[in-house]
Amino acid sequence: TERLAQTRDEAAVLGLHDEEARCSAVLAARLAFAGRFGEAETEAARLLSLAEKRNISAAALDAWQTLAIVRQTQGAVTSALEARRNAVKAARAAGLKEREAMLMTNLGFALTSIGARQEARGAIETGLSLADAIGSHGAVRHAQMNLLGWAATFGNDKQLEAHLAEVR
Repeated sequence: TERLAQTRDEAAVLGLHDEEARCSAVLAARLAFAGRFGEAETEAARLLSLAEKRNISAAALDAWQTLAIVRQTQGAVTSALEARRNAVKAARAAGLKEREAMLMTNLGFALTSIGARQEARGAIETGLSLADAIGSHGAVRHAQMNLLGWAATFGNDKQLEAHLAEVR
């Protein structure tokens, strides 16, 4: 973690802002998963600043992802959902279609876990449609897996059969 922070700082001094953002994104995720939430939030703020000041749109996506992890872990479900929605918007703005599809599917999973049946299904199906449209087999499988989880939670739906036939 220290070496990563040092590399991030050196990239900033050299004006290598894309590299600074990449290091900061990895550092933010690492801190969040290690339970170092304050530091993760500080790193997320740095990423949001890079996104705004240096027009590095992927940095905003990584910041919102980190904040979603932190807030979910802390039990702030509404705030975590908002961070997930912002991550989807940031991916869309950056033109990162595969990440957008995965994040939309993940939003659907989070909504499933709190019982938001229709909104969850809509998010997962949107992620699946986008994944299918761009030809991302991995993102399609990810969405199918989450649809299967949705069906296990809320009950089978005949309209889902075509999407789930392969998975089952």
